[in-house]
Amino acid sequence: MAGLALLRAPRLAEAFSAQPGEEVLPWLDQPAPNPVPDVVGNQLRWEDLDSWLTANNQFFTVAHYDKPVLDAATWRLMIGGLVQQPLTLALDDLKARPRQEVTFTLECSGNTGCRFLTGAVGNATWAGTPLAPVLAEAGLPDQGIEVVSFGSDV
Repeated sequence: MAGLALLRAPRLAEAFSAQPGEEVLPWLDQPAPNPVPDVVGNQLRWEDLDSWLTANNQFFTVAHYDKPVLDAATWRLMIGGLVQQPLTLALDDLKARPRQEVTFTLECSGNTGCRFLTGAVGNATWAGTPLAPVLAEAGLPDQGIEVVSFGSDV
């Protein structure tokens, strides 16, 4: 199995799937019970994985603030700061742009920061319009080195 991992051939590892009567044993170093289930939800349990992609309803959640209630008709993305041409885009403006999908892992920066927070990680296919062309349209100069976001959900 380790050799297959080194070959970066995850599909080959599926050839060694569980046989009838076999049982997945839980890791011995299980996390402490979650004391804040209303703040941290759906932590990954490696033993429960059916696929390397995390289902939407099983993806981890961390709620630092209340869940925002947004109106798609009035929501706006404003690009400002060190740009030549500030932009304000409606959600429909963003949806009209080229769509890109990418599959990757998302992990909370606080993962393993608490004894109970060890499963804030998941793999998913994300979709939307890339940010780089939007910033190029706004005229981001070479000295622009950082993008900071502010909003109802950050």
